[in-house]
Amino acid sequence: LIAGANSFSQKKNGTVFIEHDAINTTKALWAAFVNGDEANYRSYFADSAYFIQNGSDPEAQANAEIGKGLKSFTENYENIKVEDQPPAFPDALEYKDGGTWVQDWLIMTGTHKESGINLNLPMHNLYSFNDEGKIVVVTGVLVSRRRRGTDGRPDSRYHLTRLVVKHRLRVFVRNALIC
Repeated sequence: LIAGANSFSQKKNGTVFIEHDAINTTKALWAAFVNGDEANYRSYFADSAYFIQNGSDPEAQANAEIGKGLKSFTENYENIKVEDQPPAFPDALEYKDGGTWVQDWLIMTGTHKESGINLNLPMHNLYSFNDEGKIVVVTGVLVSRRRRGTDGRPDSRYHLTRLVVKHRLRVFVRNALIC
């Protein structure tokens, strides 16, 4: 009886895909980012797009402005990679009344050329697409990893120094994506 009741309480709101043109678009977007190809990177966005990062207020950017900091980023980092973060993989979602979205879980790695500091930045992104298949909204969460001391507790000295570095890095990555 309980199993029957549960089946009636569920409603389908759309369809989830593991293979989809929108997923291919997001993968091509990140390939353009890694290659520092601003024009190709911009080509995946609508005439204007909104960028929301870590809960920030939405910022609309004209297409001509998107990715302006990309060249600076790729000039300062080497061995840049943006890859799926296992065990997660991207999904495309086609909502009945909400259009097409892609969600992915990525990890960006690379090495800062001047300092030698390794970048290891987990990200979770949501991309909204218009009817022409162009990205109109990117909502991203940059995830921080915590270093633990030998006793298993967070290492506060590490956190205090890394807090400033991570903030600057997040601003740098954010500016590379949207400015």
